[in-house]
Amino acid sequence: MDLPNLSEQDLKHGAEIGRWISTQMQKLAKLIGKKNYLLMTGMQGVGKTDLFNHIMGRAFARDYVRPMPSIYTETGKLNRSMGLTVIPGQTSAPRMKAIQDTLLGKNPPLGIIHVVANGYATIRSELGDELTTGVGKSKTLHAYSQSMLKSEIEDLYQICEWIRQAHRTGRRPAWVMLAVTKCDLFVLDPTASGRYSPGGRGSIPERLMKLTNQIGSDNFSWQAANICSSLVPFNWKSTLIQSQLGVTTRNVWLRDLINKLLDLSDTSGESAWLPQ
Repeated sequence: MDLPNLSEQDLKHGAEIGRWISTQMQKLAKLIGKKNYLLMTGMQGVGKTDLFNHIMGRAFARDYVRPMPSIYTETGKLNRSMGLTVIPGQTSAPRMKAIQDTLLGKNPPLGIIHVVANGYATIRSELGDELTTGVGKSKTLHAYSQSMLKSEIEDLYQICEWIRQAHRTGRRPAWVMLAVTKCDLFVLDPTASGRYSPGGRGSIPERLMKLTNQIGSDNFSWQAANICSSLVPFNWKSTLIQSQLGVTTRNVWLRDLINKLLDLSDTSGESAWLPQ
């Protein structure tokens, strides 16, 4: 799907945000003092690669095109000593190898950005089996989103088990940032916040609190942040949901996500500057 046309002011502001993100990652690298990396996980279709491109600053270019589905690990350098690795969401051999090499390997990540989408994960392969079996048979958007929410929960439960397994041999990852993406589609939904936020009453916060108790709050913590990347509508059969936010709000939420990543990584927590 094509991206909305952006004004010159939007493009300028986006470029400033990209530079700001780079500056914050340099601060993080100095505070940590050695080479590290973050891991991005989440089921297929939640928008991991698009969020990855926004964090990396690539999405603020004039000619940016939304990424196609990826079945392989993606990596990028936030600066000389801080990397970001994206694990594919499809249940596949590449995904399991990536998990074994990172989260369950000899050098687990500093933290995990786990991406969820409130049931708005996209079936990206129009010729895939998903459209004729399982969730593809959903006749309404509500039925579709409920099915996807169930898959989100199952995916998070698996990630939590892998995190607990990693902590049996070390003390990483130290945190999880729950990135609730595509929020521009459901910003007016009063139930979405409680579904993901710390202190909320839902399967996801309850599972993360259980993980915190299992590992110990001195060794692990988690937060949640609303986020959206490319501001595009969501279409399921005859139902079209339009993006309800503008570029400025998207950039504010992106700033908030980066600041929370800094806080989780034991930074000073000082307020960061956001270009206006």
